Amino acid sequence: MAMSIRRIILVLLLAGAPAWAAPAPPAPSAEQLIDRMLQALGGREAIEQVDSISIEANCAGPGGRFRTWIDSIRHDRTRFRQVSEREETEIYRVGDVVWTMDENGVAARRPSEGTAAFVAGHEFHLLFFEIERRFRDFSVGGLRETREGSCRDLNMVDTAGQPASVCLAEDGMPLELVLNPEGAEGSVRVRFGDWVMLDGVRVFWSLRLDEGESRHFRYTYAGIWINELPMTSLFVPPEFDESVEVPVHRGVHHVDMKGLTPPQAVPFHEGPLFPESAKAAGVGASVLLQFVVRAGGAVERVEMLRCVPRPLAAGASAGAPDGGFDVAAMSERFCPGFVESAAEAVARWGYRPGSLGGKPVDVWFNAEVEFR
Repeated sequence: MAMSIRRIILVLLLAGAPAWAAPAPPAPSAEQLIDRMLQALGGREAIEQVDSISIEANCAGPGGRFRTWIDSIRHDRTRFRQVSEREETEIYRVGDVVWTMDENGVAARRPSEGTAAFVAGHEFHLLFFEIERRFRDFSVGGLRETREGSCRDLNMVDTAGQPASVCLAEDGMPLELVLNPEGAEGSVRVRFGDWVMLDGVRVFWSLRLDEGESRHFRYTYAGIWINELPMTSLFVPPEFDESVEVPVHRGVHHVDMKGLTPPQAVPFHEGPLFPESAKAAGVGASVLLQFVVRAGGAVERVEMLRCVPRPLAAGASAGAPDGGFDVAAMSERFCPGFVESAAEAVARWGYRPGSLGGKPVDVWFNAEVEFR
């Protein structure tokens, strides 16, 4: 009888064992946290479809109110503009090359070192969408409480070698971003609000930025536009491009400058000559060219930026072992002919020159030539 009572007591104790006795679930890996965040923001596939983001924000900080405009083209092309009652700042960035414009709209100088990181650090949406590109050395931190709720830190290092972290909620949503940019008065903490779905991805419409203990900023977005920028925008002025080996044309205006009326192709021009070998193979292409339109309308210094071959008919195949379209092979085989024909076409068409203040000026310009 005593044995039966002891057995019953043991069974009851085991059945009522407290939950804390069970081992805690292991913390997720850094890769799992990144995947969870990207999924919460719309998923990798939807994020990859984002080629550009433009924002306009009403802002307030220690110096008063100001407005911010940022155009971001993936990857690494940015136009940053900030206007307050006291000053106006406009900065262009392509990779690590950064420049501003003088009062005549000519690419004038490279700002001080660290400006590229400053501009890139304001692309808050892309900091998340491109987290694996803009940060490295990921590690998982502990759970902690923020004003917005409980989250787990994902620690990382930015491209300048500075430590950073993003605190992710259980569902992967970013609650707080911590950066340590050079020149800041302490760590920069950014908290995000008003998340919505826009064109398949999740974006925020407000943020609070605290720099150190005393500098506080608020951004309220007046507009967010996805994939509305032409991918031909923002290229490095040749006078700042160290890879350019041909003579530099100084004094040529940038097509993106404020107040400039861009050149226009003369209407009703003939299309480009289609290379016969490509047409016979069922291959077309899109060729992006960069060139100078002189104040007199002449086209000079034509350079190829991109050539993308494509099948002329849906479902057509060209060279791929599995019957698909082998882009790399078609590029090597046909792009030289497409580029030569496109360059001849833009030089033949002629352009109405760009103007500034009503006067014709030399302008760097891009044009897409289609072979269909």
